[in-house]
Amino acid sequence: MRERSEIRQKLKQAQFRHVKRILRSRFSSKGEWPSAEVADIKEEYRSFFSEAPLHEIARDFPDVAALMWVLGERPDEPLMPHSTMVGAMGGVVLWADTEEDAAYAQSLIERVMEEALRSPPSLPAHPEPVRKSWWERIFG
Repeated sequence: MRERSEIRQKLKQAQFRHVKRILRSRFSSKGEWPSAEVADIKEEYRSFFSEAPLHEIARDFPDVAALMWVLGERPDEPLMPHSTMVGAMGGVVLWADTEEDAAYAQSLIERVMEEALRSPPSLPAHPEPVRKSWWERIFG
């Protein structure tokens, strides 16, 4: 697990990259950029990242929102408003629209995990060779 300071540094780097990309898209790469406009844009995004709800940040900057969520500095703001976290499966976090859907999804995940943990069915000693062509095996 990473230290909070490492995550905070990653957050600063991600915010910097996004603002730099936005500046490059608004101004040509040749010549001087108007410093007043650059300062205004930087301030606009600095305040956006510090004041906007996580779900609004996540719409355009999902990596920044995820890092902010991991830091947990905004505990009252859900990453996905009006949704319930189901859990994780294979490193993927799953969300549901309602608590009932979340409970149902959790029961499905539990059944899948129980089935996965059971011993595999015994296979015949000499399975029949496949008589389909490679084309039928892929698309058939």
